[in-house]
Amino acid sequence: MFEGEIPQLIGDLSSLKGLNLSKNGITSTIPQSLSKLKNLEWLDLSRNQLTGEIPAALTNLNFLSFLNLSQNHLEGIIPAGQQFDTFGNDSYEGNTMLCGLPLSKSCKNDEDRPPHSTSED
Repeated sequence: MFEGEIPQLIGDLSSLKGLNLSKNGITSTIPQSLSKLKNLEWLDLSRNQLTGEIPAALTNLNFLSFLNLSQNHLEGIIPAGQQFDTFGNDSYEGNTMLCGLPLSKSCKNDEDRPPHSTSED
């Protein structure tokens, strides 16, 4: 019955291999600090009230073999690359505002969006 935010300090648990915070009352966004958990093999944040986008830096978790972000309120484009390319629809189901592969829901304006500029945004 955890509530509130996922603490940023959790990213300092460098030896952590698995994190299951499913079925709680966790709110806010997925902290960027989770991308520092380089030994993480499984991450389950399902069935909470998480909002915002999935941090693209999570794609750098090279040992991640299981991901469940289902049944939250996440939105935006699902990050692609590395381990994230191996996860299926069930990792994201119930997040009606998510789009992109592996979901069948494509992202609006993907083709109309200009390439990212490294100068002024």
